[in-house]
Amino acid sequence: MDETLTFFSPDTLVHIGLPKAASTSLQQHYFQILPHINYVGRNSIKGEAFEHGIKDCLFKNGRVTPVETGLVADYLSADQYNVISNEGLSSGLGGTLWYHRAQLLKEMIGPNCCVLIVIRNPLTYVKSWFGEYTKNSFSDDRPVLNFDKWFELKISQESSEERRRLLFADLAVSYTHAFGRANVEVLPFEYLQNDYHKFFKKINQLSENRLGPPPVIFTQKLNPAISNGRYLYLKFRQQRNLWSKALGYTCRALGTFAPYFSKPFLVNLSAAQKQMLIELTRDQCQWISTEWDLNLEKYDYPSRGS
Repeated sequence: MDETLTFFSPDTLVHIGLPKAASTSLQQHYFQILPHINYVGRNSIKGEAFEHGIKDCLFKNGRVTPVETGLVADYLSADQYNVISNEGLSSGLGGTLWYHRAQLLKEMIGPNCCVLIVIRNPLTYVKSWFGEYTKNSFSDDRPVLNFDKWFELKISQESSEERRRLLFADLAVSYTHAFGRANVEVLPFEYLQNDYHKFFKKINQLSENRLGPPPVIFTQKLNPAISNGRYLYLKFRQQRNLWSKALGYTCRALGTFAPYFSKPFLVNLSAAQKQMLIELTRDQCQWISTEWDLNLEKYDYPSRGS
């Protein structure tokens, strides 16, 4: 490796997601509002500029160049503790790309870096991911699918990015190889729901207490689940005729006060879908649970006894 690429090695925490595992809440309710932190992440001008500058390197399987290395000095601070938070860093088709991306980050930032990965029970993760897909369907001009069709296209297909993101043990291995096991922390999303103080205690242990406690208690979800009214609105709107549009707007309006339409849109896994997810992820969950001493079975993660 060219030694000139790592001459500037600021103290940095890199949070790489997963998406739908409280990433937006951590960014907006924690990292971004800590006054002593140099925040370089999603939902900030500096973070978006940094992401744009490094995307060719990190998101297109490139190599580190002096331009990308210069971005570290441009956006990261030598005087403050830095936090890079971008769930896009866990995107891609896994395996080689994750390993390659982790190595590139190591080259760009240097050794004074730790990595936070927040995972989520695969059985609830896929439901939340479907809701996110649906929320963005109209703006992205994608069809609003029913859950079974979406599951078939996005989870059953081995080449799908959504399926690969369930293999979070592979993701963790890639980053431990690059930064060392002691510098990588994996935490379950369920800690934030059920053991709030333990979640932030673990993050601060990872950062050597450079972050501190959250300034506010997370009492409101950011990026919440889609409602029944919103789901029906999107589904009718995409039929692109006046009658369907009228029904769609009616459903959206009802969502502001009618109990059914304002409730979250819920999906249920079939027995076959649940079994497929268990078989796909139980070894991953078991390895993560053992390696980081997490007792994920407490939160109904797939296990060898499932």
